[in-house]
This record gives sequence, structure tokens and C-alpha cells, in this order.
Amino acid sequence: MLQGFDFLGRLWQIDYTGSMSKQSPNESMLAKSSASSASSASSAASSASSAESSAASAASLTELPAVARNIHLMCKKCGVERYHVVVAHATATSAKVECEVCKAKSTFKLTKKSTSSSTGAKKRTLKRNEPNFAAIWSDLKTQIGVEQVRPYNMKMKFALANAIEHPKFGIGFVTSATNEKIEVVFQEGSRALVHNRP
Repeated sequence: MLQGFDFLGRLWQIDYTGSMSKQSPNESMLAKSSASSASSASSAASSASSAESSAASAASLTELPAVARNIHLMCKKCGVERYHVVVAHATATSAKVECEVCKAKSTFKLTKKSTSSSTGAKKRTLKRNEPNFAAIWSDLKTQIGVEQVRPYNMKMKFALANAIEHPKFGIGFVTSATNEKIEVVFQEGSRALVHNRP
């Protein structure tokens, strides 16, 4: 594109297609000013987008940034988001950070992923799969009886269907027995106990 001024002081431009357009000096200045304003607005929008990206990355971090690294966080003292420098790692999931503007120190913590629902579901599943020891204990009590309850002692030998009394777990019933170990159902659950020790 070629540019020049005519005898009236108007700027003329010739593009490569051969057409010519004329602008007065005032129009030329206005065009330059508009272009400069558009460039500034674009730069500001880019900076805002960069800040939002930094803030978003801080919220989505899965591990703590290294000491002396910068992270974009909300500063409670300044009331706006500022860059903070990581001063030290307090724990595996938290770090001491310092605002680069007001020098206020705060603690940054990694966002915990919501696992409570899955953990609760696992616990509920385990509870559903656990046998009802209170009901089993009640049935064994009816079948075996408690007339011949023997006090538990690891030196004594017990056999299947024996009723024993443990000093901590109370009355229980032997459901399986080996030479060294017995399985006993108590009202609160099943326990493996040693017996027949010399």
C-alpha cells in the first residue's frame, strides 16, 4: 500500500488493487487513536483472561507448588486476587504463602475431592454384607444353652459347640476349633481366640 499527501494536505492511500482513498489529517489521527484503543482493550482482556486462568489453575491443583513458586490466590487483606509466593510446606496438603503486595501471610490448602458419598456407599455395602451376629448368637444360645458355660483360659482346650465366658466379650459359642485356635461367636461379633496352650 502506498501513502502520500495531496496539495490540500489530505492523506491518500493506494492499495495494490489500484484504488485510491483520501483522508484528512484529522481523520488519520482518529483512525490511529481508534486502533490504539482497540489494542489496549485487547491487551487488558488478555491480562484478565490470564489472571482467571491462573486462579482456575490454583483451584484445580492436585499437588502443592514448589517452595518459592508463585500462585494466584485471593488476598483477604487486599480484598482482591494477588500473586502469592510459597514460603514453606506446612503439611502434605497445605502451604504457607505470602502476598507479594501487602506481604500478608496465609495458608493455602489443596481442594479435597468429594469422596464422602463413595466412602459412605462402601460403608453401607459392608454393613449390608456383615452377618447379624446378634441373631446368630441368639440362635446358638437356644441350641447350645448356657447351663455348662466354661470360663475362657488360653491354657484350656475347647471343642465345637462349647459355651465359654470371656472376661471382656462375655458369653460366646465355639463355632470352629483347631489344635491351637477356636472361632467364637459373641453377641457383638466373631472372635478368633487361642486355646490349648501348654
